[in-house]
Amino acid sequence: MTGDFDSEFLGDILDDLDSEENQLAFEVQGVLQELLTHVDVNATSREITWEDGQILSLRDSIHRLAKECPRYPFDMLERQFIVWLEHFPPESYSQAQLDEYETLSDRWLDDYAREFELLR
Repeated sequence: MTGDFDSEFLGDILDDLDSEENQLAFEVQGVLQELLTHVDVNATSREITWEDGQILSLRDSIHRLAKECPRYPFDMLERQFIVWLEHFPPESYSQAQLDEYETLSDRWLDDYAREFELLR
């Protein structure tokens, strides 16, 4: 009985991974990784500096991405950009800087989520 359940459960997970939405999310993630290669994040001032020198807020950065990638849904770009901010701090950071980045970015993203909920 357990084997059947495990097989069904695994099948459901694989079906979810193969869904169009997940495939699109993986595609968006790849596109963002390319676009964000030379982006700098300042979690203290809550600013994102783009390769062209433009300094934007989180929301304005998401809007910039939406203009650069019009074929992708705004909410998916937003979600994937937030994932990128959470999980890809600058590689040159020391452990102390990583800890500070995590704390500051968590607060930043929590504030963003609260602000966004108020706007809905």
